Amino acid sequence: MRIFFKSFVAFGLLLALASACNPVPRATVSPTVAAPAATAISTQPPTAEIPAPAIAGLQMLDATNGWAWTSSNHLLRTTNGGQTWADRTPEGQVWLYGFFSLDPQNAWLPVFLPDSNRFGMLHTADGGLTWTQYPYGPASNLHFTNTTNGWAKDTSVGAGNMFITLSETQDGGATWTHTPITPPQPEYGFPPGTLHLCSMCNDSFYYDPVRMVIISGDMATMQPGGSVRMQISFDLGKNWQSQNLPLPKEEMDALVSPDQAVFFDNNNGLLPVHLIKTNSDGSYMYQRLALYRTQDGGANWSLLPGVLDNAAPYTPMQIVSMNDIIVLCGNALCATHNGAQTWQTITSKLDFTQTDKRQLTSLDFIDANTGWVLLSEDDLTTLYKTVDGGATWTQIKPLLAASTPPTTVIDDSIPTPTLIPTPTPEP
Repeated sequence: MRIFFKSFVAFGLLLALASACNPVPRATVSPTVAAPAATAISTQPPTAEIPAPAIAGLQMLDATNGWAWTSSNHLLRTTNGGQTWADRTPEGQVWLYGFFSLDPQNAWLPVFLPDSNRFGMLHTADGGLTWTQYPYGPASNLHFTNTTNGWAKDTSVGAGNMFITLSETQDGGATWTHTPITPPQPEYGFPPGTLHLCSMCNDSFYYDPVRMVIISGDMATMQPGGSVRMQISFDLGKNWQSQNLPLPKEEMDALVSPDQAVFFDNNNGLLPVHLIKTNSDGSYMYQRLALYRTQDGGANWSLLPGVLDNAAPYTPMQIVSMNDIIVLCGNALCATHNGAQTWQTITSKLDFTQTDKRQLTSLDFIDANTGWVLLSEDDLTTLYKTVDGGATWTQIKPLLAASTPPTTVIDDSIPTPTLIPTPTPEP
């Protein structure tokens, strides 16, 4: 499993727009499944190799297979490590920031359906050559463990608050049901199962069917809390355990800005936490990254000894494995290959300096050695690849290859879901 932490301005804007239209989570649905019916739609491919549209982000699955999305709202697929790409954009108003790929063949993608004014779901089982469209589904934060079972985290933000509801599918995304979680504190006036967190605080939330983890941040009060404050549940919120993880000795008075926890199996996981201290004039005294490890599924956590300096919140970071982590630190990449026992700065000729006009928009390693980065400067993006852990980089000039146009099969058999009414607000 490879875990990504990326900062996309475009995604933030889209999320803000979605939240403005819907300040609380969307109502859940109770579906009934019938036999499938189909209607076909197709698009036209290029007739020869041409320069690919500007890539805005990518997800590589192995050394050859991967996906990319463009600023022009196209979904691309490569089978040769990013040299050439085939347009696999399905027909319709797709929502590329909710894209999830399980393997080179299976992927899911939200699509906005203007006729019903709701999000639908697309699924491909052949690498994007054909897509099956379902009449409703989550808009983002998809995760699948296999071709049938998955879940989604629906998040709405507004006025410094964050509202989260969960849903799950057991038929490959065709239908979705509400996940009945119980929040740590009762929430009145919201649909059942709504989790209320503080977005201004930089609270973080992790979910899988085994556990839920909430980490509280200090960025709203700007007052050090003295520890990493965690709440964890192993039974969908029926019981919550509170923990206060100790801070490193040299950062005892730091502000805590947590990232999302990462789990590789039922037992082993990592929690990245940014530690911040400011000067009296508001400038940063330091911005550091600490990691905590669990080996019992989250019941207990231990602080790892390596604390990385010059690692700001929201900076691109990828946790490749329990041992291998790559992070943007200043104008370079830093890496650990011993589970945050120690960190090293990766020396290369590629400049990672961030400015208002120049940003690292994608950081994607499939293992400790092979990776890709996408640098954006003056609205132009450049793709680079490394096979030696980031010491040397080779520029890739992506080409758009001629390909068979994708076909969308619309499943008309699933009835329009009935919305569960929002409960009456209580005092």
